[in-house]
This record gives sequence, structure tokens and C-alpha cells, in this order.
Amino acid sequence: MSKVIERLQQPISLIKDVEPELKVFDLVIGQQQLEETDLDNVDIEELAEDIKQELCMSDPMLRRYLSAKPQLVQLFEYTSDIYPSPLQGPGRGVQVAVCLSKAWSKDWGGEIISFEECEPKDVVASYPGRITVVYNEAWWKISQPNIRAEEPLKYLFFALVN
Repeated sequence: MSKVIERLQQPISLIKDVEPELKVFDLVIGQQQLEETDLDNVDIEELAEDIKQELCMSDPMLRRYLSAKPQLVQLFEYTSDIYPSPLQGPGRGVQVAVCLSKAWSKDWGGEIISFEECEPKDVVASYPGRITVVYNEAWWKISQPNIRAEEPLKYLFFALVN
């Protein structure tokens, strides 16, 4: 089993005193691109590769992952009755969460929350096309949408490791 998968499967009781390091990218994916993407018929591996290319070209800190193949590529759909599990950031590499919802209101919940010493540290609103990159071993999660959400919250997740 790869080290990335082993880290993701550790229980939250092993939270370390790590200050979260995450970065948010807006305007990498436009609203028109989101509306034209049919998530039911898209190759998510190819989509993750395309997003990785755009990220690496827009941020010098991520350029070292230009030749890395996206790993653990998954598409998640969250509703008010699904409780997302916390994830631990990579020991090396980065984790990427891309909001693929075509429309989302901040009043519907679904924030990305990072933790330091079991306490919420950063809260980032979900927004169509917003990309969040987690750089270190801090714990983080996507919170569940509230009952007022008119659509499911959709996220593409992948890891990049050199």
C-alpha cells in the first residue's frame, strides 16, 4: 500500500501539532468550463491531469509536480445526509480539492476546514471552480452541506507526489 493511502487511513486520534498550510486558487477554472463539463461522462483521471497542468502553470511552487501523475483521483458528491470524513494532508506532495459544483451558495455550508491541535484553524468557503491545495500533514475536511442546499456539493480530489 502506498504511503499516501496509509496516511489517509490513519485515525483522527493521531492528529499531530501541525499548523495547516493550504492555498486557494480562484479563476483557474471558469464558470463556462464548469457548465460545459458533464461529470457523468467525463474521464476524471484526464480532468485531474488537465487541472494539474493549469495549477502548475499558474503557481511556481507547484511546477515541480508538472510531471507527476495525479494519484487517488476521486469524485465526491456531498449532501446534507452524508458526513464527510476528515483527511490528513500528505507527508510529501500535495492534495488538491476542486469544487465542481456548477452553482453553490455560501449559505449552504460545505466549507473546507483545516485543523490545528483538533481545533478548526482555517475555514474556506466552497465556490464553483475554487481549487484548494493542502501542503502539509495537517488534518482537513470538507464539511457537509446543510439541509437548505439546493444541489449536491461536488468535489474532485487528487494527490500529487514526486
